[in-house]
Amino acid sequence: MGLQLRAGLAWAPIGVTGNALVYGSTWSDKKARFDYTLGDGLSFLKTRYGVDAGLIVIGKDQVSSSGRKTAMVVGALFGVSMPLGSSMLIGGLVDFETGDLLWLNRVITVGGASDLRDAESSLKMARQLMAGYPGLKATAAAAPEVGE
Repeated sequence: MGLQLRAGLAWAPIGVTGNALVYGSTWSDKKARFDYTLGDGLSFLKTRYGVDAGLIVIGKDQVSSSGRKTAMVVGALFGVSMPLGSSMLIGGLVDFETGDLLWLNRVITVGGASDLRDAESSLKMARQLMAGYPGLKATAAAAPEVGE
């Protein structure tokens, strides 16, 4: 039986470690065999609301102040490098019955290329995040554009 997705609103505190998203030698088996899980702690969402799965998105934004940007330029004159801001979105589709992650993706920008406080910039990152979602093109082709 395939997953039935229904529109619903649910909130749950979720934590994902950064190491789970980095495919170094330690995580090479996870890259070859995707089997992440959050455990069965979210099964109440399926029971209470009838929702089989949910998309959980976590965002993080570090914005450089003008003072930091100035310090970076001055530091560069003396050979000192300072990182500028960065933005990150992590999205995962979770099966609420088992807690298994069915899909996981991330988008990271550095150097102030994105700012999650800005709607247009956030939308661009969200589109990049969802670009790798299986079946998205078929779903998008069948659905009308937002605002139509």
